[in-house]
Amino acid sequence: MRRGVRRAGALPGLVVAALAGCGDDGSGPDPAGCEVDTSSVEASVSVEGGSVVFDWTPGCGAAVVHVEGEEESVQWLLITDGSTWDDPGAANLIRPPLTYGVPPSGIPVGHEAEALVPGTAYTLEVWRIIPIFTQNPSCIEQQGQVCLVAVEPFTR
Repeated sequence: MRRGVRRAGALPGLVVAALAGCGDDGSGPDPAGCEVDTSSVEASVSVEGGSVVFDWTPGCGAAVVHVEGEEESVQWLLITDGSTWDDPGAANLIRPPLTYGVPPSGIPVGHEAEALVPGTAYTLEVWRIIPIFTQNPSCIEQQGQVCLVAVEPFTR
């Protein structure tokens, strides 16, 4: 995971829009090593052939997976139902590994996957919902109970 100064991107507006809500699939509890307030994971991106695969450890569920391109353009966005965000266990349903452009069953797509251009730089962001009113210094960035837990640049 790479930490650093985070520029303000398109995600805050998208997070607000998510509060309008979609469905969830109840994909089960987090694996060992994940707690309701887990706010730091190690992300990795594997680019092989025509596939881009995202993974993170521990494999805690996320509420938002965001792939950003140049000039903070949204390339792909998965986002769980904002009405569940008061309960981290119900909100953090997106589990790794993920193949770019292939949403897990029952997870709403906030922005369809754009074609990734070979040789172009992108950034993976993984966001978790943490307990409300928790200020967690391990978050790379925090907006209320939405915690940026991993940022991983990659090149297609």
